[in-house]
Amino acid sequence: MPGYRKPFRVELLTPEGTVASMDAVSAIYPAADGQAGVLGGHAALVAVLGAGAMTLTAADGRSEEFFVAGGFAHVRENDLTVLAEEAIPVRKLDAEEAWREIERARAIRPTTDLAYARRRETLHAARVKFALAQKRRRAQGQAAGKFRE
Repeated sequence: MPGYRKPFRVELLTPEGTVASMDAVSAIYPAADGQAGVLGGHAALVAVLGAGAMTLTAADGRSEEFFVAGGFAHVRENDLTVLAEEAIPVRKLDAEEAWREIERARAIRPTTDLAYARRRETLHAARVKFALAQKRRRAQGQAAGKFRE
């Protein structure tokens, strides 16, 4: 909805502490079943987080992007609280470390269905983190590095 600018409070939290706390006019985050968006005045909602990019846009148009994985998003009374197992500002992502996470996940040899599902989730999160780090590098005009999947 162009021009819609009703602000709401956003708190992005992990077990280690607060990652972001700001007023925003829009938030887009990865729900377990696809992307979800929030504008001011949104109805109450609880959603399971997937792994992906979360974008918060302030009233002045500035946006900040985060990698988030696991946890919940809760909308209530003009507040969005995101409780994530992992949340990192995209500007702080390291492509080499994300690549090492991909390699570690690939090395896991699951022996049960549950272990296989965890490996798949870990590998997906690492790939998303790597893609966001590479996107940031390209946006800054840095070389993407030599990675092959």
